[in-house]
Amino acid sequence: MILIFSTTLFRKIIYLGVTLITVFCLSYILSNQTPFSGDEFYTLDIKKIYKPIPYQYFVSEVIDSINEIKPSHIFNLRFTSVIFTCVGVLLSILFFPKTKLELSLLSILIITNPFILSMSILFRYYSYYFMSSILAFILLVIKFDRFNLKTKIFIGSIGSIGSIFYLYVLNALQFGFALLKSIIMELVTDLRIRRILITALFLVFIAF
Repeated sequence: MILIFSTTLFRKIIYLGVTLITVFCLSYILSNQTPFSGDEFYTLDIKKIYKPIPYQYFVSEVIDSINEIKPSHIFNLRFTSVIFTCVGVLLSILFFPKTKLELSLLSILIITNPFILSMSILFRYYSYYFMSSILAFILLVIKFDRFNLKTKIFIGSIGSIGSIFYLYVLNALQFGFALLKSIIMELVTDLRIRRILITALFLVFIAF
């Protein structure tokens, strides 16, 4: 049973390839059936979108490469969103599933998820936020507790400041609260006080 459900890197690569190809094909089909509208027109004026900086730079390069934007260029523009979605999918498949069953379920969930597909065909920064949220989740939930306090303080501080410019403003809050929670867990020895502080921290996070 363990052998059947063990997840090797080779198996992940196969599932990843099938999932990414499927996401790309579905995004292409849905994009051709979806008119360019709404917030997508605002993204064309990319110079007014200052953050996230990587998104602004990447999309600016794509827009500048098109001399005169025509209906035939719609998927070229939306392909930027497809790329960010695919990076988020890649991170999810590489870090989340631990068994073959989990890997299969995650791949099916991604392929059949209308939210993920809708982000991929929208020329807006939502797919970038999807990618950044996956990255933050990996760092804060899967990896964060493995580090010592000094490393946590470094990652939490850099993540809180850097997220404002390079990821998503809510990611800054996530890094900040993860850091505060780790400091409380490390420095406060009284369990009752620790519970009170963590509960208060959780309520403040919800309020934001």
